[in-house]
Amino acid sequence: MVQEVKEKVSSLEKTLEDFIRHTNLGFAKVQNASIEQKQSMDDFKEEMRLADMQNFKVELNKRWGELANRLGTLA
Repeated sequence: MVQEVKEKVSSLEKTLEDFIRHTNLGFAKVQNASIEQKQSMDDFKEEMRLADMQNFKVELNKRWGELANRLGTLA
């Protein structure tokens, strides 16, 4: 009877160790995916910021040209 209990405890210990190892691996995968997703979002935000800056410069140059044309017709 004691031997049977020892075997069951040993089996439970091994099962728990396997569970912990697999859980740690799964957590590491999720954490890595989260880091990659954050980097991807940061890259996307930077691209959008640069695109907005370029659009702003184009719009500013356009308005500056319109203003210069109006001032030229006044003179």
